[in-house]
Amino acid sequence: ECRAQFLRCRDALEHFIEQNTSIAIEFSAAGCEANARTKTILADVERILVRRLNFLISFGSNGTPCDRELNTAGDPRSWETMVNVCNRLVANNTSDHPRIS
Repeated sequence: ECRAQFLRCRDALEHFIEQNTSIAIEFSAAGCEANARTKTILADVERILVRRLNFLISFGSNGTPCDRELNTAGDPRSWETMVNVCNRLVANNTSDHPRIS
């Protein structure tokens, strides 16, 4: 079910937030401010996605199919967009995390 897939993606993103925040601190301590900023921005984007996933998880929990519920035509925050963004982030951070279908 898509709710379980969103939960897995959210958990992965929360892990990536911790990693990227830690790496940003290390870059900053080493004087690599451009790299630190990049990792900080990535962690901020992941935080936004986690908030959106939390909304979708609660919105999609009433038993109806998530794809019908969440895929609003023209809505940039639709199911398909979230799946694509999550898969890209997962692919960029790890190769062994399951993709969302």
